[in-house]
Amino acid sequence: MLGFAIVLVLLAAVSVPVVGLRGLLQYPTSLLEMNSGSRSATDVARGNFRAEVMPDLRGVIYSFGGGAVGNTRTRLFVVALLSLGLLFWSAWRCSPRPDGSAGTLDLEFALNALVALLVSFHL
Repeated sequence: MLGFAIVLVLLAAVSVPVVGLRGLLQYPTSLLEMNSGSRSATDVARGNFRAEVMPDLRGVIYSFGGGAVGNTRTRLFVVALLSLGLLFWSAWRCSPRPDGSAGTLDLEFALNALVALLVSFHL
């Protein structure tokens, strides 16, 4: 976790001179606006997109779950929960076995690549 924190601080230190403090603080709001669900031409030009057509876990939930999953916040919660579940399952599945044996590296790599694609917001 320390390594993650160090990289976070370094990236923030590089980002502030590039986009400014205001740009850095507006980024979360920009991400939330992308998920607003609006479909106007202005929104498309700004980078807003339809979650239903995304080839990841979020797209699957939005496409097949539709109204059954509830409102947007509920769907995002379900996507986050399933994403965390997939990440932990993949890490558990690829961890060393109690008897000291290891899995097949190419299959573990394939599993982790698939999970990374499924939970990735940007492909």
